[in-house]
Amino acid sequence: MTIAQIRDGIRGAVDGIASTNLRAVSYVPEKIQPPMAVVNFDGMDYDLVMGRGADVYRFVIEVYAGRTSEAAAQKFLDLLCEPSGTGSLKTVVEADT
Repeated sequence: MTIAQIRDGIRGAVDGIASTNLRAVSYVPEKIQPPMAVVNFDGMDYDLVMGRGADVYRFVIEVYAGRTSEAAAQKFLDLLCEPSGTGSLKTVVEADT
């Protein structure tokens, strides 16, 4: 599996999280239009186990919700950061193996 395929898989899992209108993109767009999630590759560690047994890929999901002074945008981010539930980034990303 390539980095681009993993990035697209994460984007697909995040795009349209239940009960939100969050749009996800695989690469930084020319213009950010909140609410938007951008999947960024953050690096990797090679050969963590002997004989090419494991590599670790790190990705960061940056979410742009709106102006930080708006309570609604902050509550939206709170929902996405929950450890479980249909609006949780963690839940949707981990569900897509």
